[in-house]
Amino acid sequence: MKKQVILCLKVAWAVAALMILLVGTNLCASTDEACLAAGNTMSFFMVILTFPTGIIFFPIAMALADSVGGHYPSDFIVGWSVLAIGGFVQWYYFVPLLLEKPGLTLLNLNAESAPPAAPTPDPLNAQPITATANIVSPARTRIRVRKQQNQVRSYDKLGRSPLERVLNR
Repeated sequence: MKKQVILCLKVAWAVAALMILLVGTNLCASTDEACLAAGNTMSFFMVILTFPTGIIFFPIAMALADSVGGHYPSDFIVGWSVLAIGGFVQWYYFVPLLLEKPGLTLLNLNAESAPPAAPTPDPLNAQPITATANIVSPARTRIRVRKQQNQVRSYDKLGRSPLERVLNR
């Protein structure tokens, strides 16, 4: 189920990026002012779709679009493609690496140790088991006694707290 959701999100991102490209280039066909507005809108939405890496790739995309000219649909396609490559690298490569299960190391301190499994006899090399076979039992863990520390007792023999003892001196 998780893989299907991830696949759906990746497809949704790709479809959204392609729709931004198609709508932006269709709007750009009418006039130069409309083409400039459509290019700015395409850049804005692509930065949103590629958010963290979009901030890094946006200056590169705008530098390439400005160097080409900036008033034709092909100029904005260059900027869109740079942002799309940045988003692709982010959503298809970096994010899956970050969301990969880290595999926690558990100490399992509360679990009791299981006795060692008895060896299974090999039917080809079967030897009779004698009654005096050495069976190793697991060693018992020895619980250490906690050392006494110099502590101030809460109440003395008369039932006074440390504060009462200091005040009543």
